[in-house]
Order: sequence, then C-alpha cells, then structure tokens
Amino acid sequence: MPLHKVRQLLLNRWRSLHQIALLWGSSIIAAGLAFLTQLVLARHLDPATYGIFGSSLALITMLSQFSGFGLQGFWLKAFGQEGWTAQRWVSGSLHFVVLSTAITLLVFAAWAQFGPNDDTTRITLLLMAPSIAGLAAIELTISKLQLEERYIFISLWQISPQAARLILISLAFLFVSSAHRLAWIAIIYTIVAVGLIAVTVKQIIEMGAPGFDLHGHGPRSAVPAYLPPASSITATPTIGTVAREAWPFGLDVILYLAYLQISNVLLKYLDGNEAAGLYYAAFNIMNAIYLLPIVLYTKFLLSKQHRWARNDKPRLLSSLKLGSAAMLAIGVVAMLFIWLVAPYLVPLLFGHKYANASSLLDILAVCVPLRFLSTSVGSVLSTGDHMRHRVKLKTICAIVCIVLNVALIPHYGTTGAAVVTVITELTLLLLFTVSVLRRYDQLFTDTSPQAAEAHS
Repeated sequence: MPLHKVRQLLLNRWRSLHQIALLWGSSIIAAGLAFLTQLVLARHLDPATYGIFGSSLALITMLSQFSGFGLQGFWLKAFGQEGWTAQRWVSGSLHFVVLSTAITLLVFAAWAQFGPNDDTTRITLLLMAPSIAGLAAIELTISKLQLEERYIFISLWQISPQAARLILISLAFLFVSSAHRLAWIAIIYTIVAVGLIAVTVKQIIEMGAPGFDLHGHGPRSAVPAYLPPASSITATPTIGTVAREAWPFGLDVILYLAYLQISNVLLKYLDGNEAAGLYYAAFNIMNAIYLLPIVLYTKFLLSKQHRWARNDKPRLLSSLKLGSAAMLAIGVVAMLFIWLVAPYLVPLLFGHKYANASSLLDILAVCVPLRFLSTSVGSVLSTGDHMRHRVKLKTICAIVCIVLNVALIPHYGTTGAAVVTVITELTLLLLFTVSVLRRYDQLFTDTSPQAAEAHS
C-alpha cells in the first residue's frame, strides 16, 4: 500500500477513535449527572414517592418516542442513502413532529386525568407532560448533529439538560419543604423541556437550509451514483409519506423502551409505589452501564452503518464481527463486577432504605452481556430494508415482557420483574442472532455491478 494511503488510513482511525472517545466521555459525564440527580432524588424522597416519580418518568420516556415517531432513525437512513437529496424530507418532518407531539400530549393528559392514578400521581404526570416533547427534542437534535458529524455539539447537547436538572433540583431541595418536593421536581423537568424544544425546532429548520453541513456525501450538488433516478426527485414528501417511512424506526425504539421500562410502570400499578421505587434504584444502575453500547452504536456507528450497508458491505460485516466480540467480552467483565459490588453499591449510593434493591441488581446483572451482544448483532438489522423485520422481533420481546410481568409481579413482586427482564433480553439476543444468520447474504453480500465486475 502506498505511503500516503497508509498515512490517510492511520489518520482516519485516529479521528474515529478521537470521536468515539469524545462521545463516550461526554456521555459518561451526562450519565454521571443523570445518575447523581437520581441519587439526590432518592436520598430526599422516600421509596414510595421515588416510585411515583420513577414510574412517571418511565411512562413519559416511552411516550416521548411517539413525538416524531422514529424521525431520528429515519433521518440517518434517508440521508445515508440519498445524501443531499434527502433535504426534501425536512419540511414534512417538521409538520409531522408538531402533529405527532400534539396527539401524544392529548393522549397522555387523558391517561393522567382518567387513568387509575391517585391524586399525587395525576398531578405529577400533568406537570411533567411537556417533558415528552423535551426528551424527543434531545434525540432529534442529536440525529441532526450526527449527520453533520458535529460531535462536540452532540457532547454539549447530552450534558446540558442533565446539568440543568441537577442544579435546579439541588437548589429546590434547599428551599422547598418535603411535602412539595415532588411537584417542584416535575416543574423543573418541564422548564428544561421547554428550552430543549425551542432549540430543536431551530435545528430542524436548519436541516432544509443551505447552511446544513451534511458530511460523508461530497459537495451539495453531488447525487450518489447508487441512487435510482426516482430517488433524485425534488418533490416535498407529505406528512403521510414521512409517517410511512418513519414508523418502523419509531416502533423499534418504543418496543425497546417497552421491555426496558415497562417493569417500572407495571410494578407501580401491580405491586405499589414502594416496589416501583426499589426496582427503579436498581434500574438506574443498569441504565448507566448500558451507556457503553448505546453511545457506540446509536451516537457514532449507526449513521455510518447505513452508508456501509449501501456501498461497503464487507466493512459492515467487519464492524459486526469486531463489535460483537468486544461487546461480549466487556459485558461479561461488567456482569462479574456487578456481582462483586452489588451488596455494597446500592446502600452506598441510594441509602440503606433501598438495600433490598441489591438482590435485584444481582439478577439484572445477567442482562449486561446479553444486552451488549444483542446491541451489536441487532445493529445490522437497522440498515437497508431489514428494519421492519427488526420491529417484528422486538414486538415479540415486548409481548413476552408484558405478559410475563403481568403474570409474575402479583406473585413475586420485584424479583419477578427482574427475572422477566433477563428472559426478555435472552429472547431478543436469540431472535437477532437467528435473523442475522438467515439474512446473511442479504446483509453482507455485495451485489452491485461494481462488485460483480471486480470479481470477474
């Protein structure tokens, strides 16, 4: 290989490592701030009140995906396949965000008002309602910044909301009596959400403007050679067209959150607020650990995998092999570490009133290598035309999770919920693995004319 190509290869590898380190570092800081916020909340709230907050936030997190309903994932695919031509989707996307957010807020308000909620839960849900749009705003803006490969801004965008919540909540606890703390926590989440929404609307509008700095697709006038002529049209897609293209990505995330967070919600309604609070303490530790594969695959690799799936399938296969080996090894080490420190970690972080959550953490630790490996294996099913199949697999897992939780929580409480989580993670890994093996040729065999000519 010529020297200048070796130099360029090393430079690209160094740049990638630097970008990954930046994203991981900022994500660790953001997760640390979020985790510290949860510690502050847990130490100032009793388990029952903490359970109300945790189950409310879990419900809001799931419903936030209906705001925009998959746009963040669809944008990565659309721009990865169409390049600059994909700017035609921006106008319809903005209208779709507004419409889907309005419908989601109305449904959520109806549930808060007329669902099986006590007065405290109802007020908390209504006060936190704008957080639905705020959480969606974070993901939409990160998706836009990923397309521009502005990783420093992604880092700041991840950190800022967590820092704002922590500072405001800490200040509130200095001046607000214990009887009003939950209400003020909800208000603070709403204040931060309003700021996020304002910034995100501006970011979406910029995506359709000349100042949008799309990376990886050459100059603005370039149209990828692999696009069929029909994909180069300039007509603006309607809201309905955007919805048809985006829904698999939205449903994919919703199903993921369903089997990730549904236990927090069901425990509140099936076993009480205190049980939900104990489980939420263990869940927050697990959520911090899951940060590693989430950052690597959703914040860094996903936009690249869409490009590789279109024009560099050997590289897609290489990333799967290397990523799966690394994720499995790291996941096993993390599981062993949790087993070692769990008896001391929960009481130390959350206080002795949450000590019973240690046994839940022992069970949930089994999920770590399963989740790490399934994130890598399942990532290739997000590319090309495989997304709808991925959604079907996650639908199966969500059904398994909900049915088993409803069956086991009334009899086994938090322990039942933890066991169900392990079963769900194992089911997802098996389904992803079998599907990738069955679709191996479709995923990794290059059938383009250029590849055929190279092998002739």
